[in-house]
Amino acid sequence: MFKASELLNNKKNRALIKWGLLGLLIRMLFMPFTMHSDILFINYFPLFLSHHGVFDIYSYLKTHFADQISTLGWFYYPPLTYFTFGFFQFIFRPLTPLFEAWMNGVGLLLTSGGGFTQHYTSIGTSQIYRNIFFMKLPYLFFDASAAILILQFFDDWKESLSAFKLWVFNPVIIYVCYIFGQFDIMPAFFMLLCFYFVKKDSPRAAILSLGMGAAFKNFPFLFLLPLAVLLGKNNLERMKLVALGLLPYFILLLPLYFSSGGFVKFALFPKVMGSKFDMRLGEKMIFAIAYIAIIINAFFKSGSPKRLQLSVDYYLIIFTFFYALFPPSFHYYMWITPAIVIAMVNNRNLTWLYFIQATSLFILKSKNKFLFFGLFAPVHPSFSGLPALKDYLDYVTRGGIRDIVNLAFLISSIIMVYCLYKDIKNAKFKKA
Repeated sequence: MFKASELLNNKKNRALIKWGLLGLLIRMLFMPFTMHSDILFINYFPLFLSHHGVFDIYSYLKTHFADQISTLGWFYYPPLTYFTFGFFQFIFRPLTPLFEAWMNGVGLLLTSGGGFTQHYTSIGTSQIYRNIFFMKLPYLFFDASAAILILQFFDDWKESLSAFKLWVFNPVIIYVCYIFGQFDIMPAFFMLLCFYFVKKDSPRAAILSLGMGAAFKNFPFLFLLPLAVLLGKNNLERMKLVALGLLPYFILLLPLYFSSGGFVKFALFPKVMGSKFDMRLGEKMIFAIAYIAIIINAFFKSGSPKRLQLSVDYYLIIFTFFYALFPPSFHYYMWITPAIVIAMVNNRNLTWLYFIQATSLFILKSKNKFLFFGLFAPVHPSFSGLPALKDYLDYVTRGGIRDIVNLAFLISSIIMVYCLYKDIKNAKFKKA
């Protein structure tokens, strides 16, 4: 296995620094100048913790924002999300003196019915770029940690460097975190850490890492049962692993449940789809069959020495089915990133499939102008008036682009599942 101490080798060190700095430069070019209004919603409620010492944010919301929550569907993030952003806001306070004033203006606009990016930036301060930059800076911490961690997955230095570059220059990460401004990199990091502990044959640490990821966003819970079945030696141990995976979430949730009079319960069912979850019965049945098949396969292969490959492939199959049956908002495609980067190094066929899937989903979900040029509204409000990507493509293809892209997304998903199924049979990973 590639050792961290090998970074002292000058040639390898130079390669990491070169590619790492180039990736950092790309991120820095976008960080201050682009955003979606989601990032304001993410940072608004933690302000009460970081600037006013309100530990139980949910009780505060119940008292001051109950009407907006019930009518506008506000707040859906679990406690660890608020605590993490509150922590970073607190340590950045000396560097962002006008951040609170801007957030107060954002809050007034939210309570009056909300707006779009150009409206929120128009009430910003003279430090608007600084504030946007520091709102995204926590992402860089988790992103860089993941890039370093991914070096540890491979025996060969060239494979480690390849995985590093696949992470650093991943357009999904760059767009979701540093252009759009969503925080999916945080649970994605913990899923990568989960796979690392699977490799290290530490099932409890792996499951606990998964639970930490779910404490930011609930999606890792989809993988909890298959992973527990794969890693557990018997049914009792599997039940213990499931309980351990739920532990981080409920340690944070239960105290706030009592202090907020149950108001925190809405965090159990976050708005994870970007729109109403609406699978048809047939789609639910297909997903359920695939999910049960994964669990059965995991049960029979629980003693396999190829646990890393199996866990990565299971994870990718589950979420490939999920995306294919109900394509979510594009930033949720970050969820697949920790596993796909590991898998692409061992199976190059997945690279072009990943590219087709990501591109197709981006086109399908870029239906409004605030997800394309509108993201540059902090630079000038006129960007918000430019057409959406879909409008440009419809003009070129005379409205036929959606059917083409849907077909490409579906076919690439089917091929990806087939490739992953072959990997499970052939056990291509050199070591687990």
